[in-house]
Amino acid sequence: MTSKSLKYQDEVWVRDGSQTAVSTKRSSLIRIIVLLLLTFVVLAGVLVFLLRAPEAAAEPAAASPPKINVPYFADNIAISERAVFWFGEVNETSNYADVRVGYNDEMMIVQVAAFDRLLWFDTTPSLAEIPEWDAATLYVNTSGNSGSAPTGSSYQFLGMHSPKGGEHFGAYKGNGSGWVASSTSFNINTGTQASGFNNLDEDRGWWVAFEIPFASLGMSGPPADGAIWGVGVALHDRDDAAGTAIPMQVWPDGMNGERPSTWGQFSFGTPVYNPPAGAVGGTTVIRDGGDGNTVVDVHAGGHSVCGGSLWPDRFFSDWGYLNYDGYPQINIQNQFNLGDWPCFSKYFVTFPLDDIPAGKVILSAELSMYEFGNAGQGGTPTPQPTLLQVAAVDSAWNEATLNWNNAPQIQENYATSWAGTIPPGGDGFFVTWDVSRAVADAVEAGGPLRLSVYTADANRNSGKYFVSSEGALSKPERRPTLTVVWGDPPLTVTPSVWVINAGE
Repeated sequence: MTSKSLKYQDEVWVRDGSQTAVSTKRSSLIRIIVLLLLTFVVLAGVLVFLLRAPEAAAEPAAASPPKINVPYFADNIAISERAVFWFGEVNETSNYADVRVGYNDEMMIVQVAAFDRLLWFDTTPSLAEIPEWDAATLYVNTSGNSGSAPTGSSYQFLGMHSPKGGEHFGAYKGNGSGWVASSTSFNINTGTQASGFNNLDEDRGWWVAFEIPFASLGMSGPPADGAIWGVGVALHDRDDAAGTAIPMQVWPDGMNGERPSTWGQFSFGTPVYNPPAGAVGGTTVIRDGGDGNTVVDVHAGGHSVCGGSLWPDRFFSDWGYLNYDGYPQINIQNQFNLGDWPCFSKYFVTFPLDDIPAGKVILSAELSMYEFGNAGQGGTPTPQPTLLQVAAVDSAWNEATLNWNNAPQIQENYATSWAGTIPPGGDGFFVTWDVSRAVADAVEAGGPLRLSVYTADANRNSGKYFVSSEGALSKPERRPTLTVVWGDPPLTVTPSVWVINAGE
């Protein structure tokens, strides 16, 4: 018998003469390990792809819907004191609209006032035909702005202007999958500013006011303070006898009348800011040029000259694109008479909030602007005080390019204040607004604070003139100023708990 000795080969004890077999087994083992590693790498890559693919393909998070805080009136719903917001744009084919809204114990009024070059109406429209003419549709969901289809709490109110009055209107109600004609009771009022109807003569516009009784919606009274309704508005337009298609304007952007989840919000009542507990820690004053701050501002519309050089026939073609970058003064103005819409103006300002120390709570905040004059000084009718409304807007903007048509829309309205009148030769004064809640919201969102100032005023000569960030070179304290009082959040004390066992 031939003896074979054992020896150590690559950490394996083998018998002489068997190295080749063992080496082959070892090579096979290595190949198996390599294949397993490659398989693991491939599977890991697939897993990473699957995990990342949904993130790459996912739609961006939906922006918060705009919220309009609807003011309550004990009696008459005063036009000039209703909340105002806007949508659309003004040119030769597109329409812009101001929307004024308020409520009392009996009803809600939503007035849509459209800038429109050509006015067309039908004397005998069916309910389905109303949107084919100059008309507005108001969508309401008393259960909020949610859901993929209209339900029993969803309503659609339609109204068309008419020189003979507001008899062309009707309603639909949701049924869980769509809309069905409804006998829901409501009323409309309408008005026009026109040189004629159903022709190609240039006009100024029209309005329709929806009066919605709460009883018609199955309610025994007004909504509770803070109640949220889903609301959408559509503006329909017709400019010729053939009914050439013109895209409708909607609020909010992307609103789909078939999907309440795309609508905006009406919140009933005026929210009150309750500052968090905290001792006063300091005050931050923010104005252009102060402590190195840059406060950009600009106004859009007709300035103080009602569009000036565009008179008489370039308002629809050019007015909506006017820019007033660098102007030392601004105008804020509205009016019920749409014949004067070239005089309308609204204001935008952005305050940086970087000087407010991090981690602080907002105790109070005030916006102040210096009024130095007003429209119609010494004229007739005598200028009246104007309720000016401050709101946060939904996007950034560029003062060198901002105009009426591309200006941001309201995200939420926050504050109002009366601006008085100044007689010829009289002294100016500061107008102030409590914007505590707006600043707190902006700080929480990471700032800055982007605001608009506009008015629902109905009076002629409602314009109020203010110093801008580019004005008052010798008196910078008259520039738009944000004063913020902040404090330290209250300490949270967590008591220690001691467990004492029996006998200890």
